[in-house]
Amino acid sequence: MKTEADVYPDTPVLEAAIADETFSSFAASLQQAGIRAVRHHRHIRQVQIALAQLTCVVGLATLFWFTRSEPQQLAHVAPVIAPATHGAASAHYISEAQMLAMFPNGSCALAEVNGRKELVFLELSSTRRVEKY
Repeated sequence: MKTEADVYPDTPVLEAAIADETFSSFAASLQQAGIRAVRHHRHIRQVQIALAQLTCVVGLATLFWFTRSEPQQLAHVAPVIAPATHGAASAHYISEAQMLAMFPNGSCALAEVNGRKELVFLELSSTRRVEKY
């Protein structure tokens, strides 16, 4: 009966050629390349997470900045100029009723703010009525 060594007489030489150090160096370089790829993807993922966190912090800071400011007023307040006591005789002053008559009806009102009379202009959208024809 023939043995494997008889059928393949060059087997030890072939195994020696395959067991050359090029295979082990190839395997080592392949392993190094795999480790580098994993580390690179891990680094990219960490950078993406850090950028997402930074974006959230900036967004929250912006939200805080705009919500901490004073709420917008519904009416624009314009101070009424008080008549001068030392004014010239030719100075002409109008009364409160005359001043209110200068503007459309319901668009403004006189209000006392901090002890001073001021002319307050109301928003047109809150006073405007929709009329059906």
